[in-house]
Amino acid sequence: MDNRFLQQLPHLKKEITEKMHEYICKKKKEYSYSGKTQKTTLLCLDEFVTRGKCIRGSLAYYVASQLGYPNTLQLLSFAAGLEFVHSALLIHDDIIDNDLLRRGKPSVYAQYISEKKNPSLSAIDSAKAVALCVGDIALFMAFELFDEALSDHKQRSAIMYKLMRDYVHTGFGQIDDILLSNTNAEVSLQQILQVYLYKTAKYTFSLPLTAGALLTGTSKEIVRSLEEIGNDMGIVFQMRDDEIALFQNSGEVGKPIDSDIRKNTKTFIRYYLYSESTPKEKKMLTSIFNKKQLTSVEIELVRALAVSTGALKKITTHQRMYMERAKQNIQKLSVHLSIKSSLDELLTYCVNRTS
Repeated sequence: MDNRFLQQLPHLKKEITEKMHEYICKKKKEYSYSGKTQKTTLLCLDEFVTRGKCIRGSLAYYVASQLGYPNTLQLLSFAAGLEFVHSALLIHDDIIDNDLLRRGKPSVYAQYISEKKNPSLSAIDSAKAVALCVGDIALFMAFELFDEALSDHKQRSAIMYKLMRDYVHTGFGQIDDILLSNTNAEVSLQQILQVYLYKTAKYTFSLPLTAGALLTGTSKEIVRSLEEIGNDMGIVFQMRDDEIALFQNSGEVGKPIDSDIRKNTKTFIRYYLYSESTPKEKKMLTSIFNKKQLTSVEIELVRALAVSTGALKKITTHQRMYMERAKQNIQKLSVHLSIKSSLDELLTYCVNRTS
């Protein structure tokens, strides 16, 4: 088998998905809570957690295995735990953003809306409340899986501390993202970058890479380098995510394409749209951003301005800077060539992906 990450990803995804499914099946038998609630909740969770790309869990598994960690069963439990946390955050994120679509299907809260046509506010609020609980359950299950993976590990405390620290930072990033979206004041690139780093980069790339390395007891220097690489890779990933959210259609992305505009999310694209537009164009943008219902004409206008103002070119410049820095740090890594090649390929994937 090719030992590069992207080539192994389909196999790793299959293994981790099966682990998550087996774990939930075990919980169905283990929990004594009876009736429809347990059955529908675990069925919903099983379908949702096993539908993702499993990039986070696969990255941690890959790095640990390439650095010589021998216990594949523990690795699978750890990887599954990362994916359960990711799913929980997505469930909660869709509630925050009022997004009805996730991973190409109705979001978890949308599945719980009892009134399918023109639902009342009470029906939507009830669905969101239930989905919050489903997300909470996914988090609790994640930490049971982490406990299973680290039960006899010498670095258990250090790894758990790393998990807790980065997930708390993710929460801070999410809060800042919400608060910045709800302000009329313009924000700095540094404020936006901080959200990118803590809401996305750390828990998507930096945490899986460093946790996988910590499992093996490798040197602090390698762990620190992987953290820096993961941070830069995650920022590139988020910048590309912003582009995809604006220029792809919902079917390709698997989630609403107008979400960032409706929420007035402070992205690099939005920053440069405003800084490079004429007063007349800014006025048009202000009338569109934070609007709850958008027309296709309004979306096309934002897309056209992103190109004509040069906003997209400026994003590309930032992407290249972070990409080059990550590449340099990858080359300095004192690890097997397969890991370095894999990180290089993953970095290229982050900037070229279409979904």
